[in-house]
Parts: sequence; C-alpha cells; structure tokens
Amino acid sequence: MAEGPSIPSWILDLRPLVPLVNTLVMIATNPEKWIRENLAEFVIVEVFGVASWLIGIVLEGFALVSSSLTDAGDSFLVALGPVGASIRGLPGLIYDPVYEIALSGGLAAPIASAVAVVIAGSFAVALIYVLVYALLSVIPGADGVRGGIEAWLR
Repeated sequence: MAEGPSIPSWILDLRPLVPLVNTLVMIATNPEKWIRENLAEFVIVEVFGVASWLIGIVLEGFALVSSSLTDAGDSFLVALGPVGASIRGLPGLIYDPVYEIALSGGLAAPIASAVAVVIAGSFAVALIYVLVYALLSVIPGADGVRGGIEAWLR
C-alpha cells in the first residue's frame, strides 16, 4: 500500500490555536455579534468602573466638606453655651412629636404621620421665617434685604 502525503510539521504547531478558531470564524463572519458579546461588555464595565470611581471621589469631597461644616456648627453651638444647647434641641421639638404619633397611630400611622409632618413642617418654616426676619431686623444695614423680601412677597 502506498502512503499518502505526510502532514508538514508546521501544521501540527498550530494545534494550540484550535480553541481560537471559533472566535476567529465569528470575527470574520459576524463581527457585530462578536463586538456585542465580548467587546461591548468590556467597554461598559470599564466605563461604569471609571464613572463609579469619579462619583466616589466627588461624594468623598462632599463628605469632607459636610463634616467640616458640621464640626464648625457644633463648635459654634458649644461656644454659645446654654443658648447653643437650646438651638441644638430645636429639631427634636419637631421630630419627637411626629415620631410619637407614628408609634401610636396603629393602622393609621402612615396617614397620621403625614399629617403630623405637614403640621410640624409648617411650624418649622414659620419658626425659620421669624428667626430670619428677626436676624435681619437686628443686623445694621439689612433693612434693604428685608424691604426687598417684603416687596417680593407682595
């Protein structure tokens, strides 16, 4: 019997590329599908990774600024002594009744809490308005600001 032609040795060297044949065939026949299945996922993951990193940096900056402002406000209220302690207790005057209504409301707790928040919020806005108006009345030269606010409210 006669033997057929022998296979060149360089063809046998291509055996490690056998797993890549399907990928190469897909790239050659349908590149859009290959991009959607492989490259698009990589790009999206990297873009969202960079975006989340940037958002993290921005939020960390906001956290640093807000903690600095909170520390400054706390030290200012501590410096005011008893007046600062009473100012620090003002949010509790609004929050505590709403919390107690929510606890004692039973099945009507969501509705009762909503009504209590509206009422307490109205008191808070009125209190802030009175405090700002009083502060503008005490500060010398603030009559123009107060007059502008009154003209705007008309």
